[in-house]
Amino acid sequence: MSIYLKKPVRGLNLLEEGSIEYSISSQRPKDSKSIGILNLMPNKYETEAQFIKLFDSMKQSVYLRFIRILNHEFKNSYRSYLENTYETFENIKKEKLDGIIITGAPLEKIAFEEVNYWSELQDIFDFIEGNVKTSFFICWAAQAALYHYYGIRKYTSDKKISGVYKHYKVEEEKILDNLSFPLNCPHSRYSGISRSDLENNHGVKTLLNSQEVGELLLFHENKFFILGHIEYDREVLKSEYFRDLSRGIDAQTPKNYFPMDNIKEEPIYSWRNEGKVLFSNWIKYYL
Repeated sequence: MSIYLKKPVRGLNLLEEGSIEYSISSQRPKDSKSIGILNLMPNKYETEAQFIKLFDSMKQSVYLRFIRILNHEFKNSYRSYLENTYETFENIKKEKLDGIIITGAPLEKIAFEEVNYWSELQDIFDFIEGNVKTSFFICWAAQAALYHYYGIRKYTSDKKISGVYKHYKVEEEKILDNLSFPLNCPHSRYSGISRSDLENNHGVKTLLNSQEVGELLLFHENKFFILGHIEYDREVLKSEYFRDLSRGIDAQTPKNYFPMDNIKEEPIYSWRNEGKVLFSNWIKYYL
């Protein structure tokens, strides 16, 4: 089926020409599911491209709406682009969304209340609760949503979790249909969630778990929380690793990512199909 976009985004320029079929539509096509993507990642174009590829070739047509935060001063290179291309959440509220995705952000070491758009994000969380069929929160956004909805706190570490880890099924849920286990998924974070808070939660279920890095996918009342980055392209962990080195950070080589841990080799893209299946199931069963 088709991918529809409200406006052409620059992430399209990062895709191989002709590799993705898409259409631009000012209004939601009748045959599509409307999905908002609140893009909090610093590399806006790369994130756009990742999600467009993720939703390519699915059985259900999707209408992707990229959303921006108002109370944040983005880099100059992004400001005018976001204002002209992305929608605000106030505009989105006027039109029905079937589902919403909120991406991660490099804010793990900052208390939620100290994030300059925390109040705005809380308003978005509150609106989602009763007005959107299903939601998918990724990495930092998953930690923020778990904290907002259930009081599940995060912890931070000086050591970064970076690499591709194996995850195993803990409970049955339709979103896991047709996935192979153990499931590989990249992680790139300095934080995690409090186990004690999770054990005293309000019905939040752990669906996927890793012996090495803990919880991956959690679920409660049509809300999904993934602590890894199943949407990442092959090269993202590599780019982050070399970026950290260039900043003088004593970064460890991402685990289970480069063949034989040789950073000169092309990384192993072992999670590509799993990401497509996971989000395809999300659309099929929950939207």
